[in-house]
Amino acid sequence: MVATFEEAVDACLANVRQVLMDRRKKYGSENINRHGLSGLVVRLDDKLARLGHSLTDHPDETCYDTLVDVVGYGIIGLMWIHNWWGLPLGDDNRPD
Repeated sequence: MVATFEEAVDACLANVRQVLMDRRKKYGSENINRHGLSGLVVRLDDKLARLGHSLTDHPDETCYDTLVDVVGYGIIGLMWIHNWWGLPLGDDNRPD
């Protein structure tokens, strides 16, 4: 249970972090490397369309997961700009 705004932010970011780690292990980095920021724009557009659909038709069905994905793609974009996206996974998150 969270009691402060800071704890709530940490809890949300911990979830996004876990999703990013799981997907990086599952898909590697090449899926982003192929199209860079342009590809992220397409993926974000898809996610925002899904979010709009879920809000009007199925508000509880995919909203949470979609928002986690949007945040994750934002982080990937920041990593791309810093040239951090291709960094190897740490030993506890092999393989890549």
